[in-house]
Amino acid sequence: MLYGVKNGNVEDATAALAARLNCTFELRESEYLGEYTLAQVGGGELKVVAQPDPDGEPHEDEFEDYEVLIYSDAETDDLGIRDLSVGPGVVEVLE
Repeated sequence: MLYGVKNGNVEDATAALAARLNCTFELRESEYLGEYTLAQVGGGELKVVAQPDPDGEPHEDEFEDYEVLIYSDAETDDLGIRDLSVGPGVVEVLE
């Protein structure tokens, strides 16, 4: 699943998700993603990534107007994070 937040940042998204899902996120870094946060949730992973990437390119071209992307390896929206408030934005299901 891919979620997005149009108006927000990784810090606010991570805090909101941690509170909703009762989990702990770790700060990670990669050349491709830049800094991102990662949590183990329900037997899978949840990554919270800022957009654009460190080179200024969008991670997901068709969702380039989203400032935060949330990747979940769950195949359904069973985490209950759709419409979660994140700063001035909300979590939306993208695909």
